[in-house]
Amino acid sequence: LRSSYGSCPVTYAWGGVHGAKPCVIIEETEDRVIINQDVASLYPNSMINFGYTSRSMADPEAYAKLVKRRIEYKHAGDKTRANALKLVVNTCYGAMLSTGNGLNDRLGGRSVCITNQLAMSILISDLCKGCATIDFVNINTDGIMFTIDRKEVERSEEIVKDWCTLTGFEMERDDFAKVIQKDVNNYIGIKADGHFKTKGGYVSLYDGGTFK
Repeated sequence: LRSSYGSCPVTYAWGGVHGAKPCVIIEETEDRVIINQDVASLYPNSMINFGYTSRSMADPEAYAKLVKRRIEYKHAGDKTRANALKLVVNTCYGAMLSTGNGLNDRLGGRSVCITNQLAMSILISDLCKGCATIDFVNINTDGIMFTIDRKEVERSEEIVKDWCTLTGFEMERDDFAKVIQKDVNNYIGIKADGHFKTKGGYVSLYDGGTFK
């Protein structure tokens, strides 16, 4: 992927769309910020929004209610219940691609993956067209991270909002002061207040050590 400001290598495969600037350390400056946008419960909501729940599912509406409940728990800060339901709702997607599973439906499973790739590609394309200073740092099937001039942040938010209206998805935004990234699945995002987000086995298992 090449924008007017920079480039980011991207791969499309059955696992999704993945791209990242490899082995970089990026910090916000007086003129530029780092924004991370993640889709809330992408795979479950994709199954619901586009009608891709397994055709063997007796009551797709019950699944939709379960996903809604999980997001409500998450917004309420109830991590225990939210994480418990996350396992349930996400497993339903994997089951569609599992031979011998009662929810097996490869058409639905592949449709979810392809649709999510296309949806994310639309967002990336719209951001590239609408924001002259955008530079992508990390691209995943369920989210993107980029740097951008402060003067264009509002415009980027408008584009994301329009995309959410188009797809029915909900975005969750994090702003980082510094990002240390190995690859698409391993990075540390440090916020201005010192809190941080980790992704991947290289950096997530810090409890009890000196990483924090």
